[in-house]
Amino acid sequence: MIDFDAVRLRHPLAEFCKSRGIQLRRDGTSGRFVCLCPFHQERTPSFTIYPENLAHCYGCGWHGDVIDLCAALDGLQAAEAARKLSRGSLPDLAPLTRPLGCQATVPKVDQYQLSEHDMTRMAAAAHRLAQSDQLIERLVAERPEWVPETIRGAALDGDLGVEDNMLLFGYTHGIKARKLNEKIIWWLFGGADGQCWRQSLLLRLPCHQLIRLTEGETDALTLLSMGKEEPGKSLVLGLAGASIIPNPEPFDGREIVIIPDPDEAGAKAERQLRKRMEPVASLVATISLQEVLRGSQRSI
Repeated sequence: MIDFDAVRLRHPLAEFCKSRGIQLRRDGTSGRFVCLCPFHQERTPSFTIYPENLAHCYGCGWHGDVIDLCAALDGLQAAEAARKLSRGSLPDLAPLTRPLGCQATVPKVDQYQLSEHDMTRMAAAAHRLAQSDQLIERLVAERPEWVPETIRGAALDGDLGVEDNMLLFGYTHGIKARKLNEKIIWWLFGGADGQCWRQSLLLRLPCHQLIRLTEGETDALTLLSMGKEEPGKSLVLGLAGASIIPNPEPFDGREIVIIPDPDEAGAKAERQLRKRMEPVASLVATISLQEVLRGSQRSI
């Protein structure tokens, strides 16, 4: 058995990067480090290492911890990378053989499966939120467009929780974290892997034919707070990110309304969603979030 948490604690991400020859630059006084991303070509550093021992690239979207990074750099499965890290000290690990900023091929790995520890952690975070009026009031105070009943409902479904100063979003194959009061996001475990937030409802509630699909979990919470999910008729789901497009099979025969962000990434996500969903869906329409918030008659 591999103690993944012990491996992560033993190998701080910044120290691991230095041992692999990755040159880090301290980002102000925040405790963060930045460097050129090892997974895509760039001239300005966008690969950011956070004090929480997690990294996120704001250029290509890569995210993960020290095990994920070791696996990606060395072409290993996560378990193999954890074993490699657990066997040796950081100086024993070979440095990179190519300069940063050059295109690298990130190996395709098997879909991450939530461990019992992961599921317990998410369940505890969801229970904590569902039972705390204070936490719910804090979230509503920060996002006035949300209503307490929506937050509590998502927590009771096990899809939303709070841990320390993080808002957790539960996925079938991962747990996504977002710092409260900040837009910093990362994956604690796994990832979306071609799915949406709350997508498990498609299996549990197959009678719902209309799917409103937002670009992000927070916009989905906004639509839920507006009453845009009708029992027996429609569901609100959220993309895990503008570049994470769900697999089309669960949407077969359904009506899909895409609600993208008003930026270049949102436009690209909308085009990719249409390309993937139009062959299987009975209807694919688009409406902006602003039109929904204004109560436009086009708000399907």
